[in-house]
Amino acid sequence: MVLSSNRSPRTERWLVLMGVLSASGAFAQLTISEGFEGPLLSPTGAWTSSTNFAGQTIATSPNARRGSQGLRVVDGHGAAGTNSQAFLGKVTSGTGDQYVRVWWRETARQAAATVSLAEIQVNSSVLTAVEVKWDSVNQQLYLACSDRLSAYLQGALVQGVVPDGGYHLLDLRAVGIGTAAGSCALAIDGRELERLNGVDWSGVHLQELLLGEVWGENTWKGTLDFDDYAARGTPLASQVALLDAGHLLATQCALLTLQFRDSFNGQAAALSSDGVAAFDVDGGALLFSDSACTTAVDGGALRLPVTTGATSVSFGLVASAPGTLAVAVGSDDLIGQRVTLLVDPFDAGATVDAGPGDAGPFDAGSGDGGFGDAGAPDGGDLDAGTPDAGEVVDAGIVDGGEADGGAIDGGAPDGGSSDGGSPDVGSPDGGALHVATDLRVGCSCASGDPGWLAWLLPAMGVLRRRRRC
Repeated sequence: MVLSSNRSPRTERWLVLMGVLSASGAFAQLTISEGFEGPLLSPTGAWTSSTNFAGQTIATSPNARRGSQGLRVVDGHGAAGTNSQAFLGKVTSGTGDQYVRVWWRETARQAAATVSLAEIQVNSSVLTAVEVKWDSVNQQLYLACSDRLSAYLQGALVQGVVPDGGYHLLDLRAVGIGTAAGSCALAIDGRELERLNGVDWSGVHLQELLLGEVWGENTWKGTLDFDDYAARGTPLASQVALLDAGHLLATQCALLTLQFRDSFNGQAAALSSDGVAAFDVDGGALLFSDSACTTAVDGGALRLPVTTGATSVSFGLVASAPGTLAVAVGSDDLIGQRVTLLVDPFDAGATVDAGPGDAGPFDAGSGDGGFGDAGAPDGGDLDAGTPDAGEVVDAGIVDGGEADGGAIDGGAPDGGSSDGGSPDVGSPDGGALHVATDLRVGCSCASGDPGWLAWLLPAMGVLRRRRRC
């Protein structure tokens, strides 16, 4: 831990800003979204001030990362100290947390040295609370913080950040301004790389945000480009990630969601500007701009408009076959990722393949082996019951009951008092009796009154016609 070097010109700026803050009396974290597409300075622009010295320029430029304009700083002077400054300032105030993020690149370098690129300042003697520095000699970025007493705290050098002609996303975080338990952190390209805790910021408050060649140490000469700067009191979205959708099912509509996240906690965070979210798949799937898979898009590239404040966006996908899908997600203003999606075969399950429709009651149940085919109609009461073997039709009273073996054939008229009583063996008839030998009714007739035969013979004729025996 070393004390910061003397920065008297910046102390003068602090005195001026203190007068502005005292007059305004406002204390709130700054919220700003700057794409550098219009005027830089207020009242129409986002910035309060612009500072540069001889040999340095700071202005909008067509060398933008997104849109038509960005911010370019050119330093051709090469002098150390206060003459190596060209930056924009935005007055702010308040305590609590402050987050900032910006896209940056070193486009050209004529003389290597260390440059401060972005700062969060407070009302301490040294002003700087948090800053990100570029060491162009070693081609490394690092975090630096200062406490309320201007004690300088430097993080480790971040290895492997070598300018490649493209932009890198820088995130700064100052948490706990106004407390003795502050914390500062730096993230590069969506990944936190350094954090310093236990910073004493008690009794101080936010004062100004700076961007550009804030402090060119030694003899740095070169060109810096910036684009899409944002600041607010809550985490800023810097990444886009595909939420876990589990295994997809081939040929079935899958709902997928892209979530926007901050760099420090990996939690959902609101967008600081309008933009476009992107989802690309290397074949094997159809993409839909809606989550119900009704509006298909051509090819394997989906672009979805997103608005300031959004934390996610959803869409639909139908994989054509089981296997894997290589996809890339991203945004025109966020760090993206590449992921592999797993696609399983679609199994219709019990309802379609093995459910009631195919193997249930309709095919092998009551309809085919139940009451309809093997029940009452074929083997029950109607076919083998009373109508075929019951008393009424085939074996009942008419054929085997009283009419055939009852009183008429074997009852009193044939074996009763008329045949064995006084009329046949009494005094009125003592002569010979003619017996009708052609009667076949299984009975024996004795002698008697011829008048009786006159009654019996017609009766026997009736029985013969009925029995036909």
